[in-house]
Amino acid sequence: MTPIKQITFNEETREKMLKGVEKIAKAVGSTLGPMGRNVVIETPYGATTVTKDGVTVAKHIELQDPFENLAVSILKQAASKTATSAGDGTTTSTVIAAALVKNAHKLISLGTQPIEIKRVFEDLKHKTLLYLTKHSTEVSKEDIQKIATISANNDEEIGSMIKTAYDYVGRQGLISLGESKTGATYLDLLPGIAIQRGYASPYFITNAAKGEVELENPLVFITDNKLRHTDEVIPILEYAASKRRPLLIIADAIDGQALQLLVINKIQQRINVAAIEAPSFGDNRAEILKDLSALTSAKIFSSSDASRATLDVSSSNFGSVEKVTISKDKTVFISPTSDPAAVQERVSFIRNKMEQDSDNPYLLQQYQKRLADLTAKAAIINVGAPTETELKEIKDRVEDALKATSAAVSEGYLIGGGTALLWASEFLPSDTVIHQAFKDALKEPLKVIAYNAGKTPEVILEQTLNLNDPDKGFNAYRLEFTNLREAGVIDPTEVVSQAVKNAVSAANMIILSDTAMTNLDRTPPYTPPSPEYA
Repeated sequence: MTPIKQITFNEETREKMLKGVEKIAKAVGSTLGPMGRNVVIETPYGATTVTKDGVTVAKHIELQDPFENLAVSILKQAASKTATSAGDGTTTSTVIAAALVKNAHKLISLGTQPIEIKRVFEDLKHKTLLYLTKHSTEVSKEDIQKIATISANNDEEIGSMIKTAYDYVGRQGLISLGESKTGATYLDLLPGIAIQRGYASPYFITNAAKGEVELENPLVFITDNKLRHTDEVIPILEYAASKRRPLLIIADAIDGQALQLLVINKIQQRINVAAIEAPSFGDNRAEILKDLSALTSAKIFSSSDASRATLDVSSSNFGSVEKVTISKDKTVFISPTSDPAAVQERVSFIRNKMEQDSDNPYLLQQYQKRLADLTAKAAIINVGAPTETELKEIKDRVEDALKATSAAVSEGYLIGGGTALLWASEFLPSDTVIHQAFKDALKEPLKVIAYNAGKTPEVILEQTLNLNDPDKGFNAYRLEFTNLREAGVIDPTEVVSQAVKNAVSAANMIILSDTAMTNLDRTPPYTPPSPEYA
């Protein structure tokens, strides 16, 4: 039976959704900038959360009024998408989106058509993104520490650790997050590799909070066979069970009865097992499996062997790795037990292929990626704190800093603190009131940063523009005007671009909303657990 709905129309819908927008913007905006405040969040289980992480604040916001909550849900999507794609900028995205909605609401009240507002906003979004790309600067080694420090809410210790990690792993290496066993935060530098392939089934997940599979000291079995029948995987499971160790299976494909048997073993806790399909396609897939074989010391169980050879697995078929983390679309190997001679042989082979195919840019790119994997290193930042509440808060900041730094290494950086967006707004045309509404929204992050620092936002904006230098602006941490590039107040270009892109998308959805429907009965129905977190 379809639930009975309550419906609002026109001005009532816009007013209700605007209230929701203002509430989430105020809550999330209070964390923005180096002088942003903590938000204390009651949780139904575990310790009370204290955080300055915008996406964490947004995630916990649920309003009593269902129509206000519709707008909150839309802005939460923008914040979450920004966090997923760029790792930071969630608060900036929310603040810009809220300003766009508020400014558009005033225009609609005066008779401007919502569809016209959307069209202009979309056009100005593209112009803003072009401006940001044009003014992006490539990241140097010195910039990495500055960006990491800013993204970790000006925690210089975290910034220094991330800089040290990048010095060790290089731009192609892996930096991940762990929990300290000593209560102190420290850095581990280890060998490691990542491949772009996730778990074959969400039932393998061991860490529901992260949606990841974590295997400690697993055996690794690699085959270029397609595993589809139970008799093809039983000997592999029996061997791992006899060694009382977790098991990772990497196969050309794994499905049908074979996958069902692995899932059953995992659910019934007979053996901690996970499976992934080999990355890439065709000949490149076969070569990557050989690379993984050298890195893990696992002998590839080949489809060229006898038809029922899977029944004759032996210890030589299994490799090992200290830790494996598998997400929906990526697998990370930390400290694999590699065969140095085999690795060197693979490196030499790939370099020879690079010379042979030097005129093929696509193949060269594939070879360079594989060569980087074979010689890559990994770093783990192990976070520690006296209390669970503080531990979670620090982990949130380190995770944001890692993602933001990675984005900067990939796409470059801009002058931070909302200053780049202020100058982008000055670059845009002022033809109509809609143009001005968009430009004003881009100024909002700097205004909120100034407000959180105890300054008058309008005065800070005016003084920044009077400097007439895009590199100079308000340093909210020092409470002074300075050369922001030299002071290290910089933001990853991808973070700022994603914040603008997702803010405009979310705002346009709300601006075009004229009717809203929610369930009259607000009693939450029973929802069975998602298999992704089973």
